[in-house]
Amino acid sequence: MRSLSVTSAIICTIVASSIAFLAGRAASIYYLGDDDSSAILVAVETMLPPPRSLAGKRPPKTKYTSKVYSHVHTASERYADVHLQDDSDGDQQEQLDETCIVTDEGHRECYIDKFSDEDYEEAAKLMNRSNDEEKDDDDDDSSDDEEEDDDDEDEVHLPAGQHLLIDIERVNSDFLNSEVSLAEAMVKVVSTSKLTLLSYHCHKLVPMGVSCVGVLLESHISFHTWPEAGVITLDLFTCGSGELVPVLPIVKNLFAIPRDGVTEESGKWLKPRTKWTHKLRGFRGDVQHYLAGDLGEIILESSDYDYKEHVVSVQTPFQKIDIYDTISDSGGDIAFYERSLTNDGSYEAMNRIMFEPNRLVFLDGVLQSTRDGIESYHEALVQPAMFAHPDPKRVAIIGGGEGATLGEVLKHNTVDTVMMIEIDELMVMTSKEHLKDWNSCKDLEGSTDWCGDDVRAEIVYDDAFAWFNDRFSSTTKTIEEETFDILIMDALDPEDDIPFAAMLYSSYDFLETLYNSLSENGVIVLQLGEATDYFEPAAQFTKASRREQLINLLVEVGFESLHLYEDGNCGFIAPWTFLVAFKDGKDDQNWYRNQAEIDIEIHKRILRTKTGKPPALEYFDGSLMQSYQSPHKVFESVFCRADPMLPSCVTDHHRENVALSDFEVRMSEVGKGSGRGVYTKVDIKEGTSIGKKESVNAVHVPGSAMDLIKKYMNESADIMKAYGYIDGYGWETHTFGGTEYFVEPSILTFVNHGCNGTFNILDWSTFRFWKNGNEGAIVTEMNTTVDDYESYRENVYDIFTDRHIAHAALSYTVASRDIKAGEEITSNYIFYVSGLEAWIEQSEDLKSMCSGKTLGFITQTESDSKNVGSLG
Repeated sequence: MRSLSVTSAIICTIVASSIAFLAGRAASIYYLGDDDSSAILVAVETMLPPPRSLAGKRPPKTKYTSKVYSHVHTASERYADVHLQDDSDGDQQEQLDETCIVTDEGHRECYIDKFSDEDYEEAAKLMNRSNDEEKDDDDDDSSDDEEEDDDDEDEVHLPAGQHLLIDIERVNSDFLNSEVSLAEAMVKVVSTSKLTLLSYHCHKLVPMGVSCVGVLLESHISFHTWPEAGVITLDLFTCGSGELVPVLPIVKNLFAIPRDGVTEESGKWLKPRTKWTHKLRGFRGDVQHYLAGDLGEIILESSDYDYKEHVVSVQTPFQKIDIYDTISDSGGDIAFYERSLTNDGSYEAMNRIMFEPNRLVFLDGVLQSTRDGIESYHEALVQPAMFAHPDPKRVAIIGGGEGATLGEVLKHNTVDTVMMIEIDELMVMTSKEHLKDWNSCKDLEGSTDWCGDDVRAEIVYDDAFAWFNDRFSSTTKTIEEETFDILIMDALDPEDDIPFAAMLYSSYDFLETLYNSLSENGVIVLQLGEATDYFEPAAQFTKASRREQLINLLVEVGFESLHLYEDGNCGFIAPWTFLVAFKDGKDDQNWYRNQAEIDIEIHKRILRTKTGKPPALEYFDGSLMQSYQSPHKVFESVFCRADPMLPSCVTDHHRENVALSDFEVRMSEVGKGSGRGVYTKVDIKEGTSIGKKESVNAVHVPGSAMDLIKKYMNESADIMKAYGYIDGYGWETHTFGGTEYFVEPSILTFVNHGCNGTFNILDWSTFRFWKNGNEGAIVTEMNTTVDDYESYRENVYDIFTDRHIAHAALSYTVASRDIKAGEEITSNYIFYVSGLEAWIEQSEDLKSMCSGKTLGFITQTESDSKNVGSLG
């Protein structure tokens, strides 16, 4: 009986092979036995489709070998059944030299060689040619067809490729258990993708499941199915230069077959769901692939998404745009999203916008913005600069093709004109179609659905470099243009490895045109890319050196105040960096406004919404603005790693200090009518700090408060007395932009001015500068010049000082020379002012007082009241 079973199986095999041969298709044998001794074979005609080459494409010369183990049986072992054939010669088929043997172990091995001796000789010639130098174009006199062939042969074939891995669930189980349907889908994927399938092989598993592998000219395609689970996993690898991601929708269309009964009405969450990754494989040497950047790292190579959909890719004349939608695989987000697509009355369905996928935008593979970070990024870029200006009317945007920056500016009711200079019109149109959340102004009162249609908006499709040069160059200006109050650089990062970025941020002439384009109190803001990492070396040793070069050039062209800030909620992997620069340093007063002042200004300026949803600003407010006013600690740490270390970064925690109890107050000996003075009771060495602990407790009168005091002091005697105390005992500064005062809280407030360079104390920052190779530059009221102010004024850009701005304003006092016990302590008042005008005015006042022509404010006031005061 056993012999009969085997004989029957053999007969079935022969019959199945014959049927397959006659039909031009292959057949499968299902092996049902547990071992070879009890094998029962069932022949089933499967009608597997043969590989097909693209029309007009000649199949390549190949050499085929195979090995089939003894426990695997097929009804057809003919090479022609599942191998690509050369049909270019009509009905004449190439005769194959097919050799098959059965090994001692019972395994079948086949060897089919389509190469002739001439083929091998030609291949050797091609390999030798690849090591030769390229021929000059002038030597190429072949025909057009020959030139095409040469191009193919000369193409650089790197040992690298692209790998697409796809997992699909909720797939029809019958489809997943049919090797015929699966093979047909595989062949169609390959042909539709314009790849070349040389051969393929499928195994039907028992009781269910199919595994197939296809050998491509470019590499391979394979898959395995779990019909009972409704799952198929596929991978496609190619060594060609063509992109694989566009193949994804082809694969989904052919393999993501819904289960029976799944319709639009029955629930979208029952439809097939796909997870996929794309990886660059191999070695590319110095060849940089754009998919190796953010696009590859964040989207293509990541398996951290339950939902990842390619929205669109557009190649413009200037850049490649890629847009993707994603949903994280954490927290069940995909289930919430799928429920939101229904009309079942659930919370998710009623609040669909809260469960939308995150949309990400890439330009040349670099992440530009995300749906999750629209407001946070663009408000961080635009609003600090807008509110740092008292009344912005005209605004210019460089770049900003997404339209979100334009939308942020249009929220201000002070704005009359917003000019967006964007070189890439196709970028703007693509954003209008696919990034509606970015550029919609439909909820702003008086605006339009698309921000670009707002009557205040003007979009100029031009090269910003040339546009500003033509209108604001100091040497080549040809067109008249009104200046702008705000200039927003929403273009490339300074650190991008793009030649245009290097030119944009390293050209003094271009930055000078930007400076010239601003009104007298104009403000410019730039996004500078990813924030500095704490473990980075100083910028001079990294790619951030271009950022530092840009900052130095902004100072050189004339900007008087610069501030670096960052935001960690912009939708990027790392916090993002921004830089704001003021043409006039006095406008720092708006930068340093307190929370209440900013919130009031927001209420006054920002347009109301049509829906009544408050506010139009979803992220920016006074509290957030205050966090921008001081640079992050990481910026300071890296800034102070510069070589050599910058003077402002030098700390003196161990400096010797003289307590205030070692001083006394008595009548001054500086001059007639000089009032009270301060005397030391102990010897003090040069460089010793004086009352360091108490110096931080100075009374601070902000510029806004000082403006109110001056406004009403003539209407109230008490306010006038307050002004007299502040002006007489305090010192004026513009540290925070406006005219503000600090008043010493201790007996040091009675320290007088040392006329004609007789002072013996200085504030720490001035002393540090003076001892840092500038001992000869002793500036007094008698010899000071405008050039002295430029030498002594604070650095325009100093992260350490900017971060410790309050302490910088309260810089403690140190002995500028050795001081003997009993000496009167005197300072140099000329350093107690900020701003060139105040410097000149103070110098003249001190000259007059030191010559005895006038008295200080306090002395004059107390003399009028028959009291004794100090020289103010």
